[in-house]
Amino acid sequence: MQESTKLYDLLESVMSEVGETTAEPYPTRRSPHPWDRKSVQYLWSSEGNVPYIMYIFKGKNDTENSGESDETYAYMVTFGVQTEKGVDYDVTNKTGQTGNMWRTMATVVKSIKDEIKLDEESGVSVTTIAMSPTKREEGDERRTKLYTNYIRKNIPDSKIEYDDDLLKVRMPVKKQTQDE
Repeated sequence: MQESTKLYDLLESVMSEVGETTAEPYPTRRSPHPWDRKSVQYLWSSEGNVPYIMYIFKGKNDTENSGESDETYAYMVTFGVQTEKGVDYDVTNKTGQTGNMWRTMATVVKSIKDEIKLDEESGVSVTTIAMSPTKREEGDERRTKLYTNYIRKNIPDSKIEYDDDLLKVRMPVKKQTQDE
């Protein structure tokens, strides 16, 4: 009986971690995207020097907001492991070979938040973040559920849509204060 209690406690602690970014992110290096000057890439290495790359592609559009035109971005985020043949987006689920999953997700979340902050400081708001959490196995929704849990815990007022293998996060509209 005591063994099942320990197992239950362990499972409960792991389940409560999903979506938490309390794990220490890997150190990253940010650089411009090589062929899209408004987009960026973040690079890091996990344990065992496994090289990761995350692209944040920025789509720029003008929207009407209270009669004024504000510059906004929609992000398309992809990340994976760099190989000699390119970026492998499916190998990231083999965490024993590619590093700690919690640290990887904490790195992705921190990098996106850092990029949003940089854009907001330059007067650009981010309206949407999109990503494709698909895996090679048809019908496997585990990655989608993992990403959705991270989004709910880290951007609680966002609206999440999933359609055609694309997860879209509509960012919460910031309320303006009287000082603005």
